[in-house]
Amino acid sequence: MKVLIRGIFGISTLSLKGICGFAPQRLSMIQCANGNHVHIRDNDILDQKLNRFIQGGVSKLQVITDFDFTLSKFAEEGERCAGSHGVLTYSDILSQEFHRTSQELFDKYYPIEIDPGMEREEKCRHMVAWWSEEHEAILQSGLTLHKMKEAVQGAKIALRGGLDKLFDLVDQHHIPLLIFSAGLGDVLEEVLHQRLPASAPRPLPAHVHIVSNRMEFAPDGQVVRFRDPLFHVFNKNAGAILDQPYFTEEHMQERCNVLLLGD
Repeated sequence: MKVLIRGIFGISTLSLKGICGFAPQRLSMIQCANGNHVHIRDNDILDQKLNRFIQGGVSKLQVITDFDFTLSKFAEEGERCAGSHGVLTYSDILSQEFHRTSQELFDKYYPIEIDPGMEREEKCRHMVAWWSEEHEAILQSGLTLHKMKEAVQGAKIALRGGLDKLFDLVDQHHIPLLIFSAGLGDVLEEVLHQRLPASAPRPLPAHVHIVSNRMEFAPDGQVVRFRDPLFHVFNKNAGAILDQPYFTEEHMQERCNVLLLGD
């Protein structure tokens, strides 16, 4: 069974606490679910699902989450935050030529991404082209591991409150958590390293897994290639990652309750 929660990170964390055995079992008792900004189609059905999760316990549970604007914030102090690609796109660390190329690619392909009249299959072809050209621009930019870390340090990107508690919960109760992102895995991992509170588990708990677009770096720190497969916004589905080690572990077949987080 799957519970999909979009954009209400506080509810997901409290729900996880309930499954771990120390929180109310009715949605109406979760304070952050009662705000005017929260819209739930059927409270009773969601209550039933949450209680089935609780009855199944932690041994039946896994968490799958997006990163950009789900674990990270969409805005902070009235300003739009960057996603993991945006950390590089808007960084002064990289050349103006890279910024110009990245903006041109956005202007060309983003209207296609949101075009309601285009078939998904056709969109996928364009998204592969977009991400491939963007990754090639990154390779040509002279990016190094050190520059990437500097770009993260100076980026307008922030994590949602309570993420350290979520990681602590999955660590304590041995619950696998998959971060599945069409962004840049090396960047988002560095964001977690730099932005998580000092109280958060270090390094990331063994039960936290990241599947995303990954770079490979030479011994001198220069980025030399992107690994396959390529993930974009329209192939972020189970079919794209079922062959990943996360899903091939035998015990994962028993984890039939999925808490799915997205923006």
